[in-house]
Parts: sequence; structure tokens; C-alpha cells
Amino acid sequence: MGFRSGGADGVPVLIVDDDQVTSRLIGGVFEMNGIGPVVRVGTLGVAGRAIATTRYRAVVADLHLPDGNGMELVHLMRRGRRSQNRDATLIVCSAYARARTTHLLLRLGADAVLDKPADPETLLACLARGRRGAAAADRGHDARSRPAGARQAAPDAGG
Repeated sequence: MGFRSGGADGVPVLIVDDDQVTSRLIGGVFEMNGIGPVVRVGTLGVAGRAIATTRYRAVVADLHLPDGNGMELVHLMRRGRRSQNRDATLIVCSAYARARTTHLLLRLGADAVLDKPADPETLLACLARGRRGAAAADRGHDARSRPAGARQAAPDAGG
């Protein structure tokens, strides 16, 4: 893709996933593109402490974690009193998110919801677009304004 923010400002990326292989793959995408440093954690509890104490460029989180879920992390980041990351790009990844869950995640403040395994180009496009593009896209839930591969917010009939 050629996206190279360089990470020169030293602002890290936080990856929250209990699957170490997935965490390394996502982190590798950022590192190979000069983005980072990359910080990896495996639980909601550790992630909550991390976002309360450190500012991140972006947070990429699994929807299903051993001690909670990505929806709780979205709430902590966007509405938590101690969060230093209200403006960080937030990407939630899941192999199981249904359209209704996707819609709710976007409404709560996630910038993108991606299928696992996340496509590297889509991941980088979501990061490049950041929070500025997310606000307009989330208001209209317009698939045209989302990077290719990011889910459109549309409620499903089946729940």
C-alpha cells in the first residue's frame, strides 16, 4: 500500500488480542510499514490499564476476549474518564460479528469493524483514514466512505 507514517512521533499502536498469532500478524503489518512501536496485550483488563496511562495512535482489538469484549473497550476508550485515547483510531476485528453488532460498535465509537483475518491493505487504510473520516462515515453509515473490506453498519433481521 505504501502507507508510511513512520511512527516518528513515537506514538504506539495497541493490539488487543488473546490469539498470539493474530496479534503478531497485525503487529507485523504495522511494523513492516514503519508504524509503531507496537504494544501487544491479551486481555481487556490489561488493555483498560494501558489506555488509561498511555496515548496510542490506534487500537486494534478482537471482539471476543477472555475477560470481556471489544464493545467494553470501545466504551472505555470513547467514554472512560481516564482514557487518553478518545481520539485514537479504533478498529475492532472479529470472525463472528453480525451486522447488528457491527452497527452498535460503530455507533459506540469504533472507526471500523473488520473481518478476521484482517486484510493488511484494509487495516492500513483504516489507520490512514483515522478519526477524521470516521465521524462523517459513521453518521451516514455510508459504505462508499469506508475503506474496501470494512463493514457497513446495517442492522440485521436475525439479531
